[in-house]
Amino acid sequence: MTVLKVSNHIDEAVKVALEDGLEANNIPFSGPSNWAPFQAAFYDEAGVLVGGLTGDSLNRWFKISLLWVRDDQQGKGLGQQLMDAAEAEARRRGDIGMTVKTYSYQAPEFYKKCGFSVFGTIEDYPPGYACLYLSKRF
Repeated sequence: MTVLKVSNHIDEAVKVALEDGLEANNIPFSGPSNWAPFQAAFYDEAGVLVGGLTGDSLNRWFKISLLWVRDDQQGKGLGQQLMDAAEAEARRRGDIGMTVKTYSYQAPEFYKKCGFSVFGTIEDYPPGYACLYLSKRF
């Protein structure tokens, strides 16, 4: 007999077991995931974070997870430098492209300027806006 347990808390041991099980199921199709994290960040003279990017490589694609530049630092090219650093690392790793998820009220035009194209859209996510998925193949 199986028992369903529902929770609003993520049990780390369950999460790891799920990830391991999913990767084991995927290996015959994609090979080992070779997951590798990445981070780049800018700091001001006082050591305060003013912008950064996190992402990871998985199955030879680099996914940008977070990109943020403080309002007073925008327009100075920091976002472009972060994207350039991520792309350089992705290419060094042998990745074949990059992906990012953004919202219509965030930075879709910035990503398009960086060479990304929209491949998916979810309207009204959140209501009144769109969630956009973009990719750039090398």
